[in-house]
Amino acid sequence: MTRARSLLPATVVAVSLLGLQATPGCGKGDGVVDGAVTVVSQERGSWKLYSFDEDAVLLDDAGEEIVTDDPSQHEGWDLAISQWVIATNSGTAASSDSVGRGAILAVEGLVEEWADLADFTARCGDFDEADGTDNTGVLSCGGSTPTVDDGWVPDLLDDPDGAGPFAEIDYNPSLTFWFEYSFSGHEVFPYGHVYVVETHDGRCLKMQVTDYYDESGESGNVAFNWEFLPD
Repeated sequence: MTRARSLLPATVVAVSLLGLQATPGCGKGDGVVDGAVTVVSQERGSWKLYSFDEDAVLLDDAGEEIVTDDPSQHEGWDLAISQWVIATNSGTAASSDSVGRGAILAVEGLVEEWADLADFTARCGDFDEADGTDNTGVLSCGGSTPTVDDGWVPDLLDDPDGAGPFAEIDYNPSLTFWFEYSFSGHEVFPYGHVYVVETHDGRCLKMQVTDYYDESGESGNVAFNWEFLPD
């Protein structure tokens, strides 16, 4: 069923990607559009903190979801999400309790043909070495998809789309680039990549980001499916 899609909040991506070329009329793929988990984060620079152990967004002492401008000041989280930008508890974003090394783009998907999360059967021990990544600035429809990583990619401090005008923030340069962006419709289309993420306490899991919209078409609703991997 086709759903109406809203503009990204405060023209977040529309403004920042003016330097990238896009192919109009990108089509939605055949992947499942709703994930088992949805993190609602609609304000630029305000992060929600997700724990895989808790399978939930972290709460403060009053029982409200933590919203922070500095995830590294909080313990116990594995993903920090700010609109479409995703950080792991690693590298420049790491909190004091983290041994996590970041994320790996393990299986490349396409907007038109997602990778199969269930078919990915790696073990945590398969991924040992840290590595760099070329997965930066690949957001516009019609562009090249990100490339599979050879090893763990930690967070870095930079402008996540490389085009301005945003200030530098901590983000994961592989996990953040999970979608194509269509200028013609101002829409986000997931690639359906399979990622491996190492948690703050050293476990690892597979995940697939599946959507950016709720049932009414409101953006800033990052949905994903995930499952812990064996050692």
